Amino acid sequence: MQPLWYVDSPNISIQRDEVHSKYNLCGWIAWPKNKNVSNIKIDNLPLSKKLVLNFEPRQDVEHTFPKMKAIGITATCSLEEIKNLEYILITFDYEGQVFEIYFPTALQAEGSFLNKTSKFQKLAPFLKCPRSLTGNLIKEKDFFYCKESDQSYQIHTGLLDFTTKQISRNIEQLESSPQSANYYDPNSMNFIYKYHNGLILDFGSGVRNRYFDHVINYEVHPNNSVDVIGDEVKLPFKDNTFDAVLSHAVFEHVRYPFESAKELIRVLKPRGSLYLSVPFLFHEHGYPNHFYNMTQSGLLNLFGDSILVKKIEVFNDGYPICFLTAFLDHYVKGLPEKVARKFKKMTISEFLTHYVD
Repeated sequence: MQPLWYVDSPNISIQRDEVHSKYNLCGWIAWPKNKNVSNIKIDNLPLSKKLVLNFEPRQDVEHTFPKMKAIGITATCSLEEIKNLEYILITFDYEGQVFEIYFPTALQAEGSFLNKTSKFQKLAPFLKCPRSLTGNLIKEKDFFYCKESDQSYQIHTGLLDFTTKQISRNIEQLESSPQSANYYDPNSMNFIYKYHNGLILDFGSGVRNRYFDHVINYEVHPNNSVDVIGDEVKLPFKDNTFDAVLSHAVFEHVRYPFESAKELIRVLKPRGSLYLSVPFLFHEHGYPNHFYNMTQSGLLNLFGDSILVKKIEVFNDGYPICFLTAFLDHYVKGLPEKVARKFKKMTISEFLTHYVD
């Protein structure tokens, strides 16, 4: 099992002058009790000589994760000392690997899901009509219009609708659409914090519980945390729009994954970063459909030579034991009650003897 970590949104104590204003770093790391984490340090130089990390027990985290040991990390410095940094990078060693945690050096704009005016103003120059060759859009009061395709795209207070059916006009669909509720895992948060000065596309965001001004939540169905809805293979963004693209547990639900992969690369800036995860072992589930699980080779085959792969790894929730647990739980719920009780009493040895030739 890999370690977990959490980064609080930065807290800044504002004084009369910037020199004495304080930046307060806070987070935690948790890892299996029979393993060891070591060499926790600040990687940024020369900041590592100025900023002292303080460590403290986090019994609240250990209560949440009973099989893990946890340690809290705090530090304080002046805003003057970090004003030229995009983030504070903390590294630690675990089982022969070096893990990185990104702490943003600016307050993350987390606000109302329905108050998105500033985000849409930032995004407006990068929008295009997905159904015309030129993609040119004319901005009207409450919609975008493309003369070439004769398509109008509606603007709501909290939503840009690039679907041809304009489904966001039926506001009740915000509650009735098939959606998955996605949390940001530590690696996703690292990704978001690392590019906090850029623009990130969250492709297939689902329902998010945290909202960031620099992350564009994109979906095929509306909900209150989504910014833009549209087609999965014709994105309404110009080439080279995003500094980074995030897509977590989405591509198994995509009907045409090769076309969608090409679109993600098209809207990603040269030398931009793509963070994409897809299950290999998992039972069928639909939001609203489930098409393809993927091996590592299959995932690489989606993009061919269009990207440089830096790392492929399996995270905690992708381990075989996690799949087996989820699959068996799903399987037992479909059994008659009497059969389910008998099945749950079987040992692994009995199960293998009975079901394996």
